[in-house]
Amino acid sequence: MTAAMPFWLSALTLALNLLVLSAREGAALFLPDSNELRQLLSRYQDDQNSTDNTAGSRTRRAIQWTDRGEILQLHNKLRGQVYPTASNMEYMVWDDELERSATHWAEACQWEHGPNDLLMSIGQNLAVHWGR
Repeated sequence: MTAAMPFWLSALTLALNLLVLSAREGAALFLPDSNELRQLLSRYQDDQNSTDNTAGSRTRRAIQWTDRGEILQLHNKLRGQVYPTASNMEYMVWDDELERSATHWAEACQWEHGPNDLLMSIGQNLAVHWGR
């Protein structure tokens, strides 16, 4: 028996995956064990474990602006630590269009990749998480 992942956590996971995986030039992208990342994700994990988010609950929770800044800062920091060193690692910024697209796709609850012609320059991953 598996509990359904709350929408906002699915959207957060999708947004983080899209953000991280959009760095296609960084083929050797390495994400070290980071306390900053763990602290950031724990804020949302704590909410997932609350009694308000029972299985089947579709409560919407947006990523706070302060967290968006933290996500970007941490993402850019970790991208700067890839090995071998990237020669042209661009600084990432929050993309509102990408956020809307990811949110729309997550709300549709289709277990498949998005249309190829939607945004050609982004990577997409499907992931499942269960257990504790």
